[in-house]
Amino acid sequence: MEATAVTGLVRHTIHSAAMLKLCPAAILEHVNQALLSRGGVHEAPCQDDVDADSLTGLVCQTPSTPSPSHRTTTWPSWWFAAGPTERDGSDRPAAGYHHAVADDRARTGTNEMDFVAAFQRTCDALQQAGTPYLFMGGIASIVHGRTSWTHDLDVFIRRADEPTVVEALVQAGFRLDPTPSSWLTKLWMDDVFVDVIYSSTGPMDLDDEMLARGEWAEVWTRKVPVLGPEDLVVTKALAHGEETSHYWWDALAIIAKRELDWDYFLQRARRGPRRTLSLLLYAQSTDLAVPDPVIRRLAAITLGAEP
Repeated sequence: MEATAVTGLVRHTIHSAAMLKLCPAAILEHVNQALLSRGGVHEAPCQDDVDADSLTGLVCQTPSTPSPSHRTTTWPSWWFAAGPTERDGSDRPAAGYHHAVADDRARTGTNEMDFVAAFQRTCDALQQAGTPYLFMGGIASIVHGRTSWTHDLDVFIRRADEPTVVEALVQAGFRLDPTPSSWLTKLWMDDVFVDVIYSSTGPMDLDDEMLARGEWAEVWTRKVPVLGPEDLVVTKALAHGEETSHYWWDALAIIAKRELDWDYFLQRARRGPRRTLSLLLYAQSTDLAVPDPVIRRLAAITLGAEP
């Protein structure tokens, strides 16, 4: 790429990433991915903290390949009898990244001390229940994507485990909302709600592959499993609506920040191919690095092969 084209691409990419409220390091990675997708070459600076102004000068000469993200945490013994499967053909074990969520990464819609206390009590109850689960919703979005706010706790479980999980939460002091529902059970403590979800929009139910691709994160001093980025993007796309318009931006932030397994993403996107295709087309329009072959394959799934 010519220098002027690279400079224009970098500036546009920085602007798009900044609109998603990404941190400087994530913006830098987003720029690198955009350059690679356009056939450019780059070499990321070595320092950890990179300000946005310095990124506008990123017109580099030395090609490099982003280093793989290593996953080292072991899942609990009750999680998978056979152990987690490999995420892809790389040297990354599938157990999970070590993310960290603290006060500077999250904003709660309720009293923060009450929210954190409810979260920690939820973790204790889930451990007591002894059933597989993944945090999804706002916490997973903060882990995988952008600094954001959340007003409740979303726990993804198997439908058959709902009675056990709900009983553990009630024993921990949560109150049960008796309103009948076909996809979740809602509980609360003080002003904090816990949604125990057993069928997400799609519908999408928790299965073995989702569990194997879940990732560990440190959230308010607790190490908890969260829904993997590919599954989270699909759930955000499918659940997006007038009252949940921020789901779209959550999904875009994940696409910008994470290196996704596109083959697995396409497998999950079959639950809502038109919705996910529209998300990816919009992501490309903001210059996020979504590969063209992914768009074509999803379009073929959605529209069928041309005659």
